[in-house]
Amino acid sequence: MSSLRKVRARFAFGALPVAILFGAAWRAAAGTAAGSGYEQPGPLSVSRYLRTDQIAGSGWKVQPRATNDGIFNVYTVDSRFGSLQARGSARLAVRVKEIEAAWLGSLAPEAAKAFTTAVAAARARGPVEPPPPMAPGTAPRPPRPGREPKPSKEERTKSSRAFRD
Repeated sequence: MSSLRKVRARFAFGALPVAILFGAAWRAAAGTAAGSGYEQPGPLSVSRYLRTDQIAGSGWKVQPRATNDGIFNVYTVDSRFGSLQARGSARLAVRVKEIEAAWLGSLAPEAAKAFTTAVAAARARGPVEPPPPMAPGTAPRPPRPGREPKPSKEERTKSSRAFRD
């Protein structure tokens, strides 16, 4: 055996037990540090991370508090089919689709057909047109008393000339 092979063999077999001991010591230290020295995340408000249409729907509702496992928020969905957990927003969307499919499957065939045609008609209508832009100070947000917008310069001169005559 060449001397290079002997050195490699000695290094490989000598380094392996050291690496194993180092890994075991590191895991033990990390386990005790994670359990005692660091703060655990508390419950999270679901409304901070989800849109309103993702929080509740027909036959299901997400509990108002979620937990975090270090990577994903873990949501709990309550429905008449039971409580389901979803790890992350993408999985929450999948769980909601599953609940809605189970609900649709539990309907009578004629009711399910009527529901799907009503949904198709609503989707064909499209979204509601946004309201036209409004002048500042008009309802829905009128100005506070004493904070009304000043009239333009032309309007001020017209009104002052009317009183002079």
